Order: sequence, then structure tokens, then C-alpha cells
Amino acid sequence: LLVDPAEVSTLRARLTLELKETEAVIRGVAPTLNLASPKQRAAFLHGAPPDGLGLPLVARTAKGAPSTNQDSLDRLLKRITGIKKYAGAIPIIHALFHRSRLSTILSRYLDLPIDRDGRVRPRLRMYGAATGRWSYTDPAIHQYPAECRSMFVAAPGHLLVSADYSQIEARIFAWIVGLHAMLQAFRDGGD
Repeated sequence: LLVDPAEVSTLRARLTLELKETEAVIRGVAPTLNLASPKQRAAFLHGAPPDGLGLPLVARTAKGAPSTNQDSLDRLLKRITGIKKYAGAIPIIHALFHRSRLSTILSRYLDLPIDRDGRVRPRLRMYGAATGRWSYTDPAIHQYPAECRSMFVAAPGHLLVSADYSQIEARIFAWIVGLHAMLQAFRDGGD
């Protein structure tokens, strides 16, 4: 894949600014919180007021510590949404989730192994995923978030096409066994 270095720089600058703004929102609520410390984030989220928000624990790490990763924050949001006493915590959880996502993108997805010709050449693993689907390594481009897709470009005179095989297995199954109602639902844009 051809990489546009100017787009990578623009993306890095935009996401870095967005990260700083998100961290400023968090600092407005918790000025002494070390955002890099999962232990301090957990103490802030689950500890008793006034030092903590007193939120319920939804997940633990493999070592038994309270988890504050993106999945745990998402689960926490789902659990407390609609509960009046936790309403004030929802914006800070959103900010912590967004900060985690931005940090991941900046640290994991923008430093590509670009060859001299400006291309990145991931390795295709035909049976790399537990589900039997294809996957890529060095880098794992199938995991790249939507925010990063603009850095991959077509060579001059060529076109880059993106396709989503949404529900491909269900569609093939419906066609093979002749499930006409399901086929019609797909034709009509149904799920």
C-alpha cells in the first residue's frame, strides 16, 4: 500500500491536538490524576468520593486489578447510563475512553514500516485469525481504525477501492440453501 507521508503528519498533528484537548477536560475534573497509570485511573473511577467517583467495578485484568481499558470503560458506560446518581460521571468516562483511543492510534498505528518506494508491505496470513479469516502482520492493517485510512493512497493513475463484505457469510449461506426471504431482506437493505 502506498502511504502519503504528508497525510500521516497531518493526522498525527490533529490527533495529538485532540488528545491534549481531551486530557484538559479530564484535568478539569481530576487535576492530579496520572492518566498513564491504570492503578490511579481505577482508584479515581471506583474509589469512594471525594477522591473517587464511586462507580461500580465492571471488569478486572488478568492479574485481578480493576480494568480501565477501552472495553471496560465502554461496559461501565453501558452499566451506569440512565442511573441518575452517576449522570455526572458519564462525560469524564467518555473523555477517558476517547483519550485511550487516541493514545492507541498515536502509539500503534502511525509509525509504519515504510519502504524506500513509499509503500508498506504487510504480510498476509491466510489462516491468521482464530475464526479462519485472513489477517495481516507487520503491520496489522486489518485492525487499523477508520481515522487512519486516509493515509493509504492510490498511485498516480490508479484508484484505491474499499469494500466491506458485511454479512458475507450469511449472504452466501442464504444463496446456497435458497433462503428467499433472507435474500430479499439483503436486497432491500435489511439486516
